[in-house]
Amino acid sequence: MFLKKVYRYNKWLFAAMVLFAAGQLFINYKHGVVFSPFYHYGMYSDVIKVYEHYGVFEVKANGELLAGKDYSPQQWDKIITPLYYYKNIRENSNKMYENDIERLMKALHLSPDEKHYVQTCDEASFISWYKRNLENITGKTIQDVHVKFRTYSYSNAVLQPTDTVYSLNQLCP
Repeated sequence: MFLKKVYRYNKWLFAAMVLFAAGQLFINYKHGVVFSPFYHYGMYSDVIKVYEHYGVFEVKANGELLAGKDYSPQQWDKIITPLYYYKNIRENSNKMYENDIERLMKALHLSPDEKHYVQTCDEASFISWYKRNLENITGKTIQDVHVKFRTYSYSNAVLQPTDTVYSLNQLCP
């Protein structure tokens, strides 16, 4: 048996291997606790659900539609991720204030000031920042940016664009 040979070879190595195996079993028992170097293997093997509708950002810079295939994955993430953050400002950051910050501040007997924690949607400021961001990523001067959020319908293994299109100010009013 392998462990018997390891025990005879080096007792410290044997102990480390047994502890590692016990840690891995514990993590699997807890279903999803992640603690390096122990990982729950099931976290990488969940079924990907297919939805009827998908939302996709369409970005036009200087009248040209940007395509993910023209950029590295890292660059494309830097182009698209800020749009999702902007879209979810009210949903994510303001819930954090209501659920956590306000409660903790009151527990510490401090009066929370909402204006320091709650974000608002300022499309003009965002677009100004986003243009500079695109210029850094693309290396081109950006005169104008138009962003739309289009819904696609998935049927018969094909994504078809629908007529549902939102502008940034509709996504984060």
